[in-house]
Amino acid sequence: MSWIDLVMICPVDGCPNKNEMTWLHYNCREKMEINELAQLRCKAHRIESDIFSWRFDCGNPVFHNGHSSFHKPDRNKLLSVLACSLRFNELGADDDWIDNLILNLRKKNR
Repeated sequence: MSWIDLVMICPVDGCPNKNEMTWLHYNCREKMEINELAQLRCKAHRIESDIFSWRFDCGNPVFHNGHSSFHKPDRNKLLSVLACSLRFNELGADDDWIDNLILNLRKKNR
């Protein structure tokens, strides 16, 4: 299992932000990482959990407004934005790693 930085557009349904970003943990501002099992962790805390147990806020001031604006990701949008981001960025993920992530996301998306 290997970890890479989480880079993608906002996975929340309805958010108009289309800018790709490196995601940071709200509590400590450290980078978030993802593995091929679809688990996330903060680089500082290193506590792993399922990606669908996390909530997201990209900072868009119109859609996300304050601390209570963290939302669960839309499952289909998350699958799409991660697949696109990983395929087109040099994040250290090879095709097998990306394929495993997509497979694991699909399993969890049922």
